Amino acid sequence: MITIIAGDAQVQAVRDAIAGGARVVPPAEWQGRGSAVIWLDELTPSEVRRLQTLLTETMSRPIGVLGARWDGFVAIPLAAHCRGVISGFGLAGLHTALATLRETSAR
Repeated sequence: MITIIAGDAQVQAVRDAIAGGARVVPPAEWQGRGSAVIWLDELTPSEVRRLQTLLTETMSRPIGVLGARWDGFVAIPLAAHCRGVISGFGLAGLHTALATLRETSAR
């Protein structure tokens, strides 16, 4: 099962927006295993640090999703640890990331 990691403040909103098929957890509950998507909106600095450490230790490569449009200049937290980042499409970007992971894991 695909895991979506969302900041504590966003977990319920992301759960409500996803119609099953994925587990939504805060950063403190993710163990760094399996296919994952990180919802980058509103992560706290401590959540970002925890995820950076975990991603470095496990070499996991999730897909990052930033709901807002990226300006091309401001650093996106965790982008260096992600296999790709989708930005500017809101929850549609989250659905695209899930579909991509489902397709690649089915191969």
